[in-house]
Amino acid sequence: MQSQGQEIETYLANNPYVWITDEEHHLQGWLSSPLSPGRSAAQQMTAVDPTLIAVKQEASLSEALATMLDQGILRVPVLDSANRFLGEIQLEDIAHFASRLIRAGENGDRG
Repeated sequence: MQSQGQEIETYLANNPYVWITDEEHHLQGWLSSPLSPGRSAAQQMTAVDPTLIAVKQEASLSEALATMLDQGILRVPVLDSANRFLGEIQLEDIAHFASRLIRAGENGDRG
């Protein structure tokens, strides 16, 4: 069985960073890959102000994109009405959705 530190290392090996939450799932910050040896994850975490970098779950893709552009980031965390972390939207997700809309428009589809 892996320790929590080993689990984080494994996850970060496949992802550029991971969002960090507290026990109530409120966003605290992120960890970047790779972790520096000899320092704890808590020491390496970049703290964030969720009001600046996150969007609410009812936000549009346009709002998510605007937040990405304003903050210079490629992913935004998504929070529920109680400010609990739900997941993230990546720039790739928005580009994929936009290309589907363009293709649908070219084919005359409405949905």
